[in-house]
Amino acid sequence: MTRIQWILPILLCIAWSYPSHQAGHTFRTYTEDGVTVAETTGGPKYTEALFSYEKEMVIDIGQSEETLLYRPTQFVADAAGNFYIYDSGIGSILMFDASGRYLRSIGQEGQGPGEFRGGHIQMIHDDVVQFFDHSLRRTTRFQTAGTLLDVVTLPVGTGILGASGFVILENGMQLILASESDMPSMGITQRRGAVTLSAQGDTLGVAYTPWIKMLETISYTIMGRSMTGPTPLAYGPWPTATYHPLHGIILSPSILPELHLFDNTCHPVGLIRLAMEAEPVTQSDRAAARQEVLSRVDTVDESLRETVQTQAENMPFADHKAFWSLVEIDSDGYFWLDTGLFPALALILEGSHTCRILSPEGEYLETTVRPYTSGSSISNGRLLTLEENPDTGEINPTIYRIQSEIEGFIYP
Repeated sequence: MTRIQWILPILLCIAWSYPSHQAGHTFRTYTEDGVTVAETTGGPKYTEALFSYEKEMVIDIGQSEETLLYRPTQFVADAAGNFYIYDSGIGSILMFDASGRYLRSIGQEGQGPGEFRGGHIQMIHDDVVQFFDHSLRRTTRFQTAGTLLDVVTLPVGTGILGASGFVILENGMQLILASESDMPSMGITQRRGAVTLSAQGDTLGVAYTPWIKMLETISYTIMGRSMTGPTPLAYGPWPTATYHPLHGIILSPSILPELHLFDNTCHPVGLIRLAMEAEPVTQSDRAAARQEVLSRVDTVDESLRETVQTQAENMPFADHKAFWSLVEIDSDGYFWLDTGLFPALALILEGSHTCRILSPEGEYLETTVRPYTSGSSISNGRLLTLEENPDTGEINPTIYRIQSEIEGFIYP
């Protein structure tokens, strides 16, 4: 039984509401359609800053030629505090101990057993590293000591073409995290989901978010020719499907202030809900988004400049901003919900991300601004980032200690 599965029933038994630092804030649990709901109303529990980020360590990548980074894309840690950096430039996972000392390289570039063409570390659990290769559509598992355990190819005939993850579960069960698209008239819709299979390949459970409109077809002129093409909805939603070995399957529809929790067979075990209204997109928002896109015109090739200008002027907008665009569950069960702007601005914003923080029980605690780079993650009360030195271009794997700013609040 996962941590979420036993926490939520306990909360149900003692279902409560209480005053807090935030006027009007309440947190309660109840059942709805047979599922335990953890609901926050009245905004976050705390109004003051909840966390600060103190730089703790920078891993020395100049220890040897083996530790030089070329194109690192992921920086994660395991429960023991060891660090792992996946470098897509060399096709290997570099492992360091808790002090930052280089230990070994895991995997290498290629197509054979124990080799990668491109992907990401799916999870590290019970001294096993699982790596999902998008190109080869397979999951490779290693012991943290570097020994290859097995290679499992994504099964055919499942009807799922857009797999964003493929996890090997206990007893040979398999979990496919799905990203499916459809193309109705004048747009592209998408949904995220999860499908679990038995060791024999039988479907055990299926769960999906609703279909959500992601792109809209617009018309523009380039080199005197009229053309049409899909453009992301500025401030639009971004559904998410993710998995954590201790907390189960989590689906976020993004267009609703909810997180849907499932066990390993896609059976619903809980719902986390924030009672909040969607924020409308204003004329000022539209102007700011267009200006950000236009600011890139001077950086693109002359032949594309007219396209960028036209798309900025015709950029479609959702009626409301998404509640959040990313779900991250840290190793202690806290939910980090990214409220950054998607998609027109998310690709060009740098430096920090605004996140809503939920406790493992589902209570909305606070909104925080944290340092952010691509490939960042949170583990054991630390924020792991891949920071670029603006002078040298060197990537520095940097660890921040997450400090609690509220008296009596301990994280993790």
